[in-house]
Amino acid sequence: MNKNLDININKEVEKIIAELGEKNIRAIGKLEFENYEGGDESKSNRYFKGNILRWIQEKLSVALWLGLDTAPKKRILDLGTGAGWFVYVARKLGHECYGTDILDRPEYDAGYNFLGIDILGELTYPMQKMNLDGKFDYITTMRSFLGQRPQAWSKEEWKFFLEDMNEHLNEGGALYLACNSGSKLDKRYRNLPDDQKSFWGDLELKDWFNPYLIKKSNQIRGMKPNTVYITKEQIQELLES
Repeated sequence: MNKNLDININKEVEKIIAELGEKNIRAIGKLEFENYEGGDESKSNRYFKGNILRWIQEKLSVALWLGLDTAPKKRILDLGTGAGWFVYVARKLGHECYGTDILDRPEYDAGYNFLGIDILGELTYPMQKMNLDGKFDYITTMRSFLGQRPQAWSKEEWKFFLEDMNEHLNEGGALYLACNSGSKLDKRYRNLPDDQKSFWGDLELKDWFNPYLIKKSNQIRGMKPNTVYITKEQIQELLES
């Protein structure tokens, strides 16, 4: 992992924006809104409009924290890729990175074409193994609802997922999981008070994942709080707990 936590992340993001062209990026945001069936702007891709520096910063900060700017070529799987910025950044830094998400989403397709990335499709379902090709050095997710669809996952559902991921991690590999709080589909969970839910699903998972939280003092600016980093060796600890 990168030890330079004080890197000027905004300067690095500005380089990416300059290379791609800010007008070009914002044109994609406009195009995806126009292509979105029904013209619902709230469902169009906000990651190519508005504060684009923020969205790229978030993904670049993770890449730098993982040391992808200096590491030899890594194989990475990004779950719930969304707009595709992390896949783009990882590939730009010389790594083999694959994204997964729901296919044929008009609010995202133009961005994928613009960034030159492909998406494997949605692979993450509770108590269901992924059909993955080979092993990876990192399996990541950022700003996703992993563990909360179609309803909040239990510890047993998480253990099933972790065991499956363990089979697809290389030696020395790790999971980087930055999830959203709440669930878009589970109304029961979504409406619970904050003190009765966690970023990973059921409340019992808060203490379960707590030892693997990345402390704020060890983060690069732009990383999401409540992010866990779990090495392949540590997965066994969770499976046995």
